[in-house]
Amino acid sequence: MYYQSTACTQSDSHSAHKKTTTMKFSQQLLAAALLVSSSAVEAASKKAKTSKGVKSDKSSKSSTPPVIGEAEVFHGDYDFMNNESPESVVFDSKGNAYVSMTLTAFISVLNTAGEEIARIDMPQGYCRPDSPADISFPLSSLQFGMAMSKDDTLYVSLLACAEGFPQPPNPNLNTGLWKVDTEDYSTTLVARVPNANGRGRQDECCAWNEKYYSEGGMFGPWIEEMGHMPDGSCDVETCAYYEAWYGSAMFANVEQFTGYAELWNGLEVVGECVYITNSYFHEVWRACPPETDGNTKSGKGKAGKGRRTQEEDMWGVERWMASDASPDLERPAGTFFTTAGFNGIKYFDGALYVANTAQRKIVKVPMEPANPDMGSKSGRVPSVDSIIRATGGRGVVPGTPELIFEGGDVDEFVIDAKGNIYAALFEDNKVLKISPDGASEVILDGGETYGSNCPQAGQGDVYVEDYEPLPTIDLPTSVAFGTNGVTNEMTLYVANSAFVFFKSCAGNPILKPDGTFEYYPGYPGLSRIFVGEMGAEQMW
Repeated sequence: MYYQSTACTQSDSHSAHKKTTTMKFSQQLLAAALLVSSSAVEAASKKAKTSKGVKSDKSSKSSTPPVIGEAEVFHGDYDFMNNESPESVVFDSKGNAYVSMTLTAFISVLNTAGEEIARIDMPQGYCRPDSPADISFPLSSLQFGMAMSKDDTLYVSLLACAEGFPQPPNPNLNTGLWKVDTEDYSTTLVARVPNANGRGRQDECCAWNEKYYSEGGMFGPWIEEMGHMPDGSCDVETCAYYEAWYGSAMFANVEQFTGYAELWNGLEVVGECVYITNSYFHEVWRACPPETDGNTKSGKGKAGKGRRTQEEDMWGVERWMASDASPDLERPAGTFFTTAGFNGIKYFDGALYVANTAQRKIVKVPMEPANPDMGSKSGRVPSVDSIIRATGGRGVVPGTPELIFEGGDVDEFVIDAKGNIYAALFEDNKVLKISPDGASEVILDGGETYGSNCPQAGQGDVYVEDYEPLPTIDLPTSVAFGTNGVTNEMTLYVANSAFVFFKSCAGNPILKPDGTFEYYPGYPGLSRIFVGEMGAEQMW
């Protein structure tokens, strides 16, 4: 996912359809958070619409291409006015869907009928610092990617207010990789994000400003002095507060991210390890459980039978691939701090596929043996899968990256049994099918639901009486194949975020001719569409 500003939105209960409310609405990008307050007056019921898949002129070469079905709402009861914005979706072997809520730190569990049967609360962080301005942070924690292992263990990446803002003053130990038992919904932290408190940048704030802003244009001299006391000393908290707003908007290169917390995002299970995309720094990390008694399977050795502390059971983490592995993986110079870099990640046929959202690309990274002599006695080079099984996922290194696709702001994606990629395009508001040869077709298109199609806050001179976006797609962030307890289905499920404060009309006020206000609806939820291909076999 990506996020560029913060918002605080409060309302009474909200249906998935358009309603008339009264709201005080203001929005600023990064320099001030979105503040929306409203009270419901009346909700008008509307019949949910379906949308047909739309093909582009450029499609994959196939003599009998599968028929794409019509999209329908699978679950549409999330409240976009209460910051319930889906981020990632995965399925267990029983067919239950798990949907992470990126702004409210809970996981919604849906059964095969699309009914919510549980909410799993994730640990919270504190993101509401005192400030010299009337600014409010709604973000208690940020959930990003999820991955489900073959044994139905759910993994979640959680950023608990460690993104470099002035608070919290102490490390937040909740930030990292969590696993969830899908039987009893218990949660366990298994690995912590390095520099999770984000304090490195803040503690050196004044020196950092002097280094980077001494010649920073018309605002450079002012920024350079920010945080300095009359005696020349540095007030770290004041400096860090203001730098968190203006500094990130002026980044010229990755070096300037130094001191911010790593942002773990997309997840993929490979062997018994979890591979993780680092959005800020364009890296792939690997987290693996501790090895015990020479056995790569954690907990099977003698040490695994005794009483162990949480710290002893914490997984080891390492940077598996850096951003300089390929120009297609780099972060473009001048990219905004909170714009997503690396996003979704998937394993398929001996390679990892990574979405570089900042460059609108998907890159294939082949896995190669970490030990070149492996298999030399037999004269046969072992397969990547066999190496992963033998080493628990540790015995592989990145090969030469290969550009697979360019042309869409891919968030998360999934791969079918034939190697086709299905990608959620967040800002583009589309779902693409990308064939192994790079050809693509649009299978779900919500059109533009922001920008010129939305009345701007404060203008109040535009009224679109019949405006209503498709409830089957609204800023999609993730896709996944459903399961039926035996194998993957041919149905693709789409998580729609409907973010009220970013690239969406949702929540924008419209002044009606009679002087009352109406607000654009949002459709956070889960849709599904038949794609005629079966999801790839789950390996791990």
